Amino acid sequence: LRMQDAAARCANTHVMVYMHRNPLTHKQSTWTQHATRQPAILSCRAILSFHSVHARAAVAVAAVSGDEASIASQSVSVLSASPSPAQGVGSHLVLKVPASMDPKAVRASLMASEGVEAVVQNRVVRTAQAPGAASCQPPHFAAGVQAAAAAGVSFTWEQCLDSTTKLAMFGERCGPNHSKFRWTGIYAYKKDTGALVNNCIKLRASETSPHRIAQLFGECGVAPKQFANLPTSVCQEDADSACADKSILPNYRVDLSRAICSTGTPKATFQGVPCGANSALIQWNLLLPAGCSSVDRSTADAKSAADWVGQCGVPPQQITGLPTRVCGQVPGGAEQPAQDVLSSPPANGGDSGNAHPTPAPTSKLPRASVKPGETANWGVSRVGAYDKSAGTVPDVAAAAKAGNFVVAVVDTGIDATHPDLEVTEFVDFVDTPGKTYYKKDGNGHGTHCGGVIAAKNQGQGIFGVVPGMPLLALKVLSKDGSGPLENVYNAYKEIIARLQKGAKIVSINLSLSSQSDDEDAKTYECGLVSKIQAFGTAVAAAAGNDGDALDYSLPAACMQTMTVTSLDVNDNPSYFSNYATAGSAKAVTLVAAPGSSIYSTYAGGGYQTLSGTSMATPFVTGSFAYCFLSGACKFGSPAVDGNYKVLMSAAAAGPCNSSTKCGLQWGTGNLYGNMVNVRQF
Repeated sequence: LRMQDAAARCANTHVMVYMHRNPLTHKQSTWTQHATRQPAILSCRAILSFHSVHARAAVAVAAVSGDEASIASQSVSVLSASPSPAQGVGSHLVLKVPASMDPKAVRASLMASEGVEAVVQNRVVRTAQAPGAASCQPPHFAAGVQAAAAAGVSFTWEQCLDSTTKLAMFGERCGPNHSKFRWTGIYAYKKDTGALVNNCIKLRASETSPHRIAQLFGECGVAPKQFANLPTSVCQEDADSACADKSILPNYRVDLSRAICSTGTPKATFQGVPCGANSALIQWNLLLPAGCSSVDRSTADAKSAADWVGQCGVPPQQITGLPTRVCGQVPGGAEQPAQDVLSSPPANGGDSGNAHPTPAPTSKLPRASVKPGETANWGVSRVGAYDKSAGTVPDVAAAAKAGNFVVAVVDTGIDATHPDLEVTEFVDFVDTPGKTYYKKDGNGHGTHCGGVIAAKNQGQGIFGVVPGMPLLALKVLSKDGSGPLENVYNAYKEIIARLQKGAKIVSINLSLSSQSDDEDAKTYECGLVSKIQAFGTAVAAAAGNDGDALDYSLPAACMQTMTVTSLDVNDNPSYFSNYATAGSAKAVTLVAAPGSSIYSTYAGGGYQTLSGTSMATPFVTGSFAYCFLSGACKFGSPAVDGNYKVLMSAAAAGPCNSSTKCGLQWGTGNLYGNMVNVRQF
């Protein structure tokens, strides 16, 4: 089509453009355009063309991925088009622009064109998990972890390894305080079903050659040479790890998510003994599943033992949420009081000498007793959701159903099959049908956040701030925990569209962050957030993990978000947490929450300990849900004018555990906010 024909066809199309310079190749830049009228976009098969990057020009939209456009005679590709589902919110296109073009000139030309609302960089967004969090791995990795050959290594296994199978390894803990991994077995399994391939298992115990052992299995704390990427260090148990009282180890009863055999029921009894340094760890020796055959360590083969009873300090692969630590002990010998695991309601209120007593909640919500076998990370009691003295948590089922309430988690997705979570819907902006991780959490980060908010009180695993609260998963980050900004914008618009149609999304969890000093980018993103909170919906955003001012962290820097900083178990600001500078206007929408060493649900049906403002944010997201469920927070007016003030007031009224430090500054010169507190709701 000629230029004038294209312009005429798209005369009413509103365009929004974003820029992005590829950080890896520095060869091209990516741009995005938005349009408010979907029919006009879809009819435009023309070219986006400018006679000069320095002059005003008519705009035509190339809305089909792969179409070519030109700006000043240089090729520009349209990578994607995303019509907005929300009324009054622009759609967008992503453009790929040669790096030889001056970004400022391109921006100026596009902004001069009719209908262009903003031009921003399509930058990379990442989870707000603390750096270095993966320097060690939790004990359950020894129960079974995928194994990939090291770079430059070709590993072959005839009749076992082909295009339909993968490799995995299992092992044990070793070294001082059982702080290292030693790999003891490797096996092949089917990609599609996870089933073990017959006769495809190798064991360290069967090998006699030191060279072969070093190649396949490594040593204590030393990865095998052919699988050099395997973890070597164990994240040691501490106050936030699951534990069981020594007295109940001979008869530890659990309710499983499913029956182990076709004739059984989802109930089982484990028998175990203390093991390891200071007898702080647990070794399960016998599994007695109801209606099924037992598994005895003394007679089971190595793989069956790894699957069903585990090793000293290692849970079984099939039940990774099983405790690995004796309550009151850690491998180093020091008692850690902050974790609460209930085999029965604690006679002493569960404080175990805790130096941080917390008053009982005064919630209007009904409360339910914590079921035996549940684990509480230290944060749920600190924010007031878990009443230790009474052994109760909020019972949200009736209120959530009556209000048709849901919490949205914008992240890497949520494991919808996790037995501890209630995922009502999964919207995937990353993967398409047929892809391996379509509507799945390939990372685990989003599932972890979901558990902090809403893990169920059901007699296994953990419980969240609002146990069993329905979750809406919006996946914007890939399995590596990162994704383009356009995905996040798509999620914002999806949420706005749902709110416009009457959806009762009480709060949104944004445990993600990107850095930008571009005021246009901030204005546009904060504008989308503002449209969400205008309904009364709370938007909780991670402050970021640079240990610096949050001024350039988005969406945390938006005044329309409730921005969340992180505290550790001793009520100190976490070393990684960003903050607001003294005197910052952000103080009116800033709150602190537990974020260091938080134990929660994880992809694959398991549990894991992570740290970051990512982990602090869902405590606030869950607290907003608590506020709505209790009736203290309401829809109908902007959150910044109502619900945010309600939460901030409750946080200011929370208990202070120190005579020398508490929020807003927690003994520092920077602003972190008061600790979120639901006791007033």
